[in-house]
Parts: sequence; C-alpha cells; structure tokens
Amino acid sequence: MRIPTLLAMGLSLSAVFPGIPSADAADPAPSVCNDLTGLPVPGATIVSVSAVGAGEFTPPPASYAPDLAERAAKMPPFCRVEAIVTPTPDSKIGIEVWLPSESWNGRFLGTGNGGGAGSIAYGMGMIEGLRRGFAVANTDLGTAPDINLTVDHPERWTDFGHRATHEMTCVGKLLVGAFYKSESFRSYFEGCSTGGQQALGSALRYPDDYDGVLAGDPGNNRTHVATSFLWNYNALNETPSSRLSPASLAMVSKAVIDQCGGKDGGASGDAFLTDPRQCRFDPETLPRCEPGAAGDQCLTEPQVGALHKLYAGAVNPRTHERIYPASRPAARTSPSAPRSKAIPRLGPTSSSTSSNGRLGRALTRNPSTSTATSTAWTRSCPRG
Repeated sequence: MRIPTLLAMGLSLSAVFPGIPSADAADPAPSVCNDLTGLPVPGATIVSVSAVGAGEFTPPPASYAPDLAERAAKMPPFCRVEAIVTPTPDSKIGIEVWLPSESWNGRFLGTGNGGGAGSIAYGMGMIEGLRRGFAVANTDLGTAPDINLTVDHPERWTDFGHRATHEMTCVGKLLVGAFYKSESFRSYFEGCSTGGQQALGSALRYPDDYDGVLAGDPGNNRTHVATSFLWNYNALNETPSSRLSPASLAMVSKAVIDQCGGKDGGASGDAFLTDPRQCRFDPETLPRCEPGAAGDQCLTEPQVGALHKLYAGAVNPRTHERIYPASRPAARTSPSAPRSKAIPRLGPTSSSTSSNGRLGRALTRNPSTSTATSTAWTRSCPRG
C-alpha cells in the first residue's frame, strides 16, 4: 500500500514538491487536445475540451484572489477539460483538469477548494501548479451552485466530505495517462482549510490516490466547527441590538491593537497581533453608548455581552465541555466563521456576523428524513 506523506502547514508548494522533472517527463509529446473528447470515462461525462493558448485563459473574478486575472495571464498553453461525475443519481460533481501542452514535469497535482466550495477554485493552486509544469485538477465538491441547497441530500454531503476529491483524482489520472500516453507518474495533493480537509481525507480514506499531500490548516472536525459557527451566530443575534456592524467590529479591533499591539512578542507599531493568546483584552473597557442610543464608535450592553460570548467560545451548556476553541481578540473585522457564499446570512445581519446555520442543521438533521435512496459506487483510481 502506498503511504502518503503528511506535511505540516506553512510550507510552500515549491518547497515541498519542487518541479524537478521525473525520468519520463522530458518533453512528452501529448496527443491533440481534442482527442480527449471521446475518451471513455466510467461514471463521468466530458462536458468540454479546449486548447488554451499562453495567457489566454480568463478566470471568473474571485473575492479571495483579487489578482487572479493577473496571475492567469502568466500561464503557459494547456488543454482544459471540464467533466461532470455522478457516482449516485443525486450527485453532480464538477471537475476541471488542466494538462500542460509543453514541459509537463511528469506529475499530477490535485488542488483543494475552500469554504463550502460550489465552484472550481482556480486561484487555490491550479494556476501556480500549471506554471510549475504540473497537470492540475480541482473540483466544486459537488455542492454547486450553493452548499446550502444540499440540505437533506446525504449523498451530496458524502461527495463534499470525501468522494468528490477521490473522483476528481481518478478522472484526473485517467486524463493524464491518456493525454501524455504515460503509465507512470507521481501524484500529489495540496490544499488549505477545506482543501486541508480534502488532503487529510484522501490520505485516510484513499491512501493509494497520492504519493504525498500538503494539508494546510485543515477543517478536519466539521461537526464541531459548525457548532462554533452557530455559537457565534447565536451570540451576535440573540437580540436585534446584539448585532455588530463591520464598523463596530473595526472599532473593537482597533481597541485590541491599541492595548496589545507590539506587547505580545511583535514589533512596536505592529497593526496586528503576533500572539493573540497573550492579549488579555476585556470588552468591558470599550466605550458604551448612551441608553437608547447606538453607533459604530460605541457598544450597547447586548453588544458587549455578544463579545464576551465570542471570546468564551462554544461549550456544552450542560457539561461545560469545550466544543471548539474560542475566538481570540485580534486585528480582524469578523469573528471566527468563514466568509464565503457558502455561509449564508441568516436574517438581516452584516456579512461579518454570518455563520453556517444551514450547515449545522444539515449535520444534526435525522438522515432518515431524506428522500434519497441511491447507492453509491466507488471507483479504483489508476495507480499512476
């Protein structure tokens, strides 16, 4: 059995998987891109195959990567393959594979997504991987167009949890083998947050899929992290006056920096905290609004109470057992909850107070209420 290498967060892709060509990677002669159109892929449908010239690909805008178009403009020519995989009747997993048209380094790189996914994450490793000579792949994890629509669809949650990544890997390896007419190549995976979860899930559930994985900041305890999202949401929405606007949170962050910046091991004048654990910030020191008044530069009693709950963190109200680490006072304008389209606004709150309520309900809902009755199949990937 192939044993993946698990690597600590904080290492760059180039440092972990340097682009040293393998023995069989010297200028392979790939087939014509369009030849892949009719390639039989069990359980999958190839939707589109296109040859993309150097710098000609324009990815859709992404809030997490404002420089995405600039980065894409530096890409070499490649063959772009889009596919849909349906391991169950209720599944619809989007996959995209990029195959370098020249100077392939003899390696396949699976890349991770973020948040609740729902679209191909072009800016999370695909561009950089391609520029380093990797054949790269990404998946929307089967949650398109919105992870919140997967409530009461247990098979789609399984796709999100691990199956979509495995299917992406299998399809990607098949396309690499066909395009380069190669039966031997190395395979790696890199991702952060949800992508880190994908990396760990691949290593644990499908140890033959990759020769090594880079798992950064993995979201590996979904039930507990979802509970923390709900905890934060409830704290900030206990009453209408508990809610904090982005401007109010910015005011709180400034107060934290004024008190602790440069005193937690960082340099004097830092506009951030080096070690938030060293900051003993008390929300009671923040300016209070006059009774009946409200504003961005002062807090009401309910708002101060909400901050106390955020800094206390999610605990079991009966046993007081810690469920998930608490938010730390830091230079940020959002409590610890992902900010993405997969985290809906529940009620008329600002995006900074959003929390994945539907994710929590989906994780706690009785699966027997689902109407899905399909049985999934699991493929074995090419060894590579």
